[in-house]
Amino acid sequence: MGLRYLAPSKVRFIPALMALFLPYCALAETFDPNMLWGGMKLDDLSRFELDNPPPVGEWLVDVFLNGRSLGKHLIKFDSMANRREVAPCFSHAQVKLLELEEELIPKGLLAAIGSGSACVKVQDFFPESQVTFDYATQSLELNVPQIYLRSLPLDYIAPQSYDHGISAARLNYALSSYHSKGGDYSSNYYYAGIDSTLNYEGWRLRHLGNYSSGGTVTGKYHSLRTYMQRDVFDSTGQLTIGQNFSDGSLFESYAFDGFLLNFDPRSLPASQLYFSPVIEGVAESNAQVIVSQGGVVIHSQTVPPGPFSLSDISGYRVGQDLDIEIIEADGSKHGFSIPVNSSATLLRPGQFRYASSFGRVNSQGYNTEYTPFVGQFTGTYGLSNTLTAYAGALLSEDYGAFGLGASVSTSLGAFTGEVTMASN
Repeated sequence: MGLRYLAPSKVRFIPALMALFLPYCALAETFDPNMLWGGMKLDDLSRFELDNPPPVGEWLVDVFLNGRSLGKHLIKFDSMANRREVAPCFSHAQVKLLELEEELIPKGLLAAIGSGSACVKVQDFFPESQVTFDYATQSLELNVPQIYLRSLPLDYIAPQSYDHGISAARLNYALSSYHSKGGDYSSNYYYAGIDSTLNYEGWRLRHLGNYSSGGTVTGKYHSLRTYMQRDVFDSTGQLTIGQNFSDGSLFESYAFDGFLLNFDPRSLPASQLYFSPVIEGVAESNAQVIVSQGGVVIHSQTVPPGPFSLSDISGYRVGQDLDIEIIEADGSKHGFSIPVNSSATLLRPGQFRYASSFGRVNSQGYNTEYTPFVGQFTGTYGLSNTLTAYAGALLSEDYGAFGLGASVSTSLGAFTGEVTMASN
C-alpha cells in the first residue's frame, strides 16, 4: 500500500481543528471505577490520571544520583497529601547516602526526616531537583544541582571507616654506656631511654623518659612527657590530657600540664591539607566545566543544571590565574577567572582550625619557679578564596593577650598582617 497525502484544503483544516480541541487534550485523563469488578475494583483511581506511578510500598530499586550509580536500595514509596502522587520517601540514613549538604536543609525538615514522621521528597530539600522513576527498569534517577551535594575529594575516607586499632602495648628502649680512660683519669657514663605506648578502646597512653648518670651528671630519671590522647568529633579533633605544648600559631608555644583540644589536620584528605580556591558558578543545563591555567587543562567535570561548587582542584601553580570555562549543552560558552596566590595561613573557604588549652606552666628546663595557670584559644577560618581570618586569646593569673590577624590573596600576591594586644 502506497503513501497517502492529504489535499491542501484538508491540511489547512487540521490546524484549526487542533487549536479548537488542544486545551481539552491537556486535561488529565479520568477512569471510571465502575469498569472494574471483583478483586480488581479500587476505590480511588485518581493517582493514575497524571502518570503511571509505582504502587505504594517498599521497593528495591537502582538509585542514580546525577547519573552516578549508588547501588540497589530499599526505598519507600508513599502517597502524598493530594493522594494523586506517589513519591519516594527518604530516611535520615538515606539522606546521608545521597551526600546532601545537610547544612542547606531546613532544620524542621531535617528533624522530620530523622523522626520518620513524614514522607519527604527530594524536591522538598531543593526545588530545582528532579526525580524520575522508571517502572520498567526499576530505577530511580535523582538530579540535584551540584552545589547541594557534598563535594568529596577522590582520596576522601568516610569517618565510619576509621578504626581505633587493637588494644596493645609497645615498649621501645635505647641503652648506651661510655667509658673513657687516660692516665690517672677515668669516667663512666650510662644512658637509658624509654618510649612506651598503651592503646585501649581508643585511648592512647604515651610516656617518654630517660635515665642518665656518670661524670658530672647525677643519676636521675627524667620524665620528659606523659599524656593520654584520643580522637573526638568523628576523628577530626584530638583531646590530650597530661604534659603537652600549647599551639604556637599566634602566641609563643610553652610547655604545660593540663589538657589540649585541637583540630587534627591528619583527618583531612591529603588533597585538602593546603590552600586551594573554591570555584563557584551556575550552569544553565547539563554542562562541562573546564579549569585551565596558562592554556593547560588541570580539571574537567560535568555538572547538572543549577549552581555548582568545585573544591577538589589540584595541580595548579601559585601566582597565575585559573581560567574557568562553562560549556552548556547547546554549545554556548561563558566563563571567568580566579587569581591564585597563597601564604602559610590561607585556608580553603569553609575550613576551620582551632586549638584550646588550659593548665599549669611546666617549668622543666627553665630556670624559674613561676608556674601560673594559663588558658589559651586560637582559631583560623577560611572566609573566601581571597580572605582568611584568625584570632586568639591567652589569659593567666596576671597576664592577658589578644591577637587578631588576616591573610589576603590578591593578583599582586598574598599578604598577612596581625595585631596583638597584651596587659599585665
